[in-house]
This record gives sequence, structure tokens and C-alpha cells, in this order.
Amino acid sequence: MLRTIPIEKELTDALVSILDPILLDQLELYNHVKTAHWNLRDANFLVVHRFLDEVAAVVNESGDIIAERIRQLGASVDAPSKRFSVEERLKPFPSAELDAEAALTGLCESFSGSIKGIRMGIERTTEGVTEEPVTNDILVAIATEYEKLLWMLNSHRTK
Repeated sequence: MLRTIPIEKELTDALVSILDPILLDQLELYNHVKTAHWNLRDANFLVVHRFLDEVAAVVNESGDIIAERIRQLGASVDAPSKRFSVEERLKPFPSAELDAEAALTGLCESFSGSIKGIRMGIERTTEGVTEEPVTNDILVAIATEYEKLLWMLNSHRTK
């Protein structure tokens, strides 16, 4: 694959190794949000259901941005769903019917896990041999959005 970004191959390879697990987390996080969305049953159904659609759209877009960065770095995206079960870094999300509190609590845990992985990527792209400002900016923007969503998800909780 032709690399379009004028940085060394060693750096692009290192950046892809940082971004790959973050991308897998985003794909799994999207699945968590949609599972909560589909299995929600609660007096607050409509408000939470619609909100989770908005959350899912942000997570989907973030995953797309990361995948596109991997391609810009000259690598293929390797994200088949079978890798989720083998390399899962987020806790499994319940697949049963959920009330709003359980759905939101589970999603707060999932977002916290995802943010932790993104922050590790941010740290790795600001120092040493993997310092790269554009990839870092991408991760910072996603972390900013996710921390806001985590706050909003938590604000919907009653406990």
C-alpha cells in the first residue's frame, strides 16, 4: 500500500499498533450502545432510546475516523468481529432486557474502559519514538467527545 503521509515507516507501523486496539474498542463500544438501545425497557424509554441513537452515531463516527487514520498511515484495517471476542478490552455488555439505570450504568463502564485505552494512546503519541501530533490530535478530539458523553450518560442515571 502506498503511504500518503510523509513520515517514516517505523513510525507509521508503531502508530497503527497503537490505533488498532483503540479501533477494536470503538467497534465493541458501538455494539454496547446499540445493544442497550435495542434492549431498553423502562418508563424513560423514549428519552434514553433516542439519546442512545445519538451516542451510537458519535461512536460510529469515531471508529470511522480511527480506521481512516490507519489507512492514511498505509495499513489495512483488520477488524473482523471475531477479534472482539479474542481481544476484548471492554467488559461484556448484558444482552438481556435492561431498564434505563442498568443500561446507563453498563454504558458508563464501557465508555470508561474505552476512554482509558484512548488516553493510553494519547500518552504514547506525545512522547518518545511514537510522538506524532496529528494522530495525537485525533485521539484527543475523540477523548474529549467521549468524556462529554460519559458525563451525559452518567447524568441520566438516578443512582
